[in-house]
Amino acid sequence: MSILETLKGRDAAATKSYVPAAPDIRRKLDALQARLGPLQAQLSELALEAELGNADAGRKFTSISEQVAEIKATTSKLNMAHAAAKARDEAAIVQQRASLARAQINSVRRHLAARDAAAEALAKSLKEATAHYQTVLDHSEKAERANPVGCGPWPAGAITSIGAIKPLVAAELYKLMPGDAMRSSSFPGAAPKIFDHLGKADAFDGIAETLKKDTNDIMEKLTGKAPGA
Repeated sequence: MSILETLKGRDAAATKSYVPAAPDIRRKLDALQARLGPLQAQLSELALEAELGNADAGRKFTSISEQVAEIKATTSKLNMAHAAAKARDEAAIVQQRASLARAQINSVRRHLAARDAAAEALAKSLKEATAHYQTVLDHSEKAERANPVGCGPWPAGAITSIGAIKPLVAAELYKLMPGDAMRSSSFPGAAPKIFDHLGKADAFDGIAETLKKDTNDIMEKLTGKAPGA
């Protein structure tokens, strides 16, 4: 069984939290090499002294030779372990990347599903909104055409023309947008410059309240009576 197949069989959480082993083994190898050099540098001189009859040098030569042999044996073992660790670490990285890719694909799928559902709801809402908008325009025009004979000209400033109603729709969209409506994701038509014409945004009560007030103003001017009188 390959190392990658072994890792695939592990618990997903364990693979996710996998700690690479190769760096720690590499540090051990470097430490052994740092010890080995100075020890080996002593052997030639000690061998000579031992050969010349220096018993203490002979004992040191034997001791250091044993240390060098032990270090070389350990180094050999660690080199094999390091090779295996590198292979395992690389396999773990492949597995982690595969897991991340799967998670990201699932995230993409969820976000697109949410987007599509929102688009469907948006389409239905816009269909209803455009129908209501057309009704507002139609009845505004009919109200102006029904201006009673003898009541004089239609009240100046009445909000019954398309040109007067459209800015209210844009203003309503702007008021409904969360945060900064100047950002690129703002709703089409939701631009703050509309208030150069309408006045301050904070003073805008919304299209419904604005048209209700306009209705009261029109009726008062046509009948000479305040609303409710």
